[in-house]
Amino acid sequence: VPVKSVAALAMQACHRIRRGYVRRRTATGNQIRGLLLEQGIALAQGEAALSQGVPRVLEDASQPLPDLLRELIDEMLSEWKRLGERIAALTERLEACADADQAAKRLMTVRGIGPITATALLAKQTEPERF
Repeated sequence: VPVKSVAALAMQACHRIRRGYVRRRTATGNQIRGLLLEQGIALAQGEAALSQGVPRVLEDASQPLPDLLRELIDEMLSEWKRLGERIAALTERLEACADADQAAKRLMTVRGIGPITATALLAKQTEPERF
């Protein structure tokens, strides 16, 4: 088994961390939706529904939500937003890495392969010159 370079291991770690953030953010968003649905409040799918809809629900005094649940959902929404910021920051780093790497640039000429996929492939591949 060929040994990966330090740079490839770091890139692979970046992808793993980003993937973990994405999973946690998705789980947090789904949990928020589920808690609201238990109270009879349905939100549409998508980021906009959470980022815009949840604050409206929490601020609407006519919504039958206990104060404790309002506070907890507000905290969860803050965590959801923080995770989104972390995902965006790692995405920017990966895009910068892809822009600086010739093999990644070659990969991105293939239809459907962007910077995230290109850097993931390079992190897995021990012989990037093959690209």
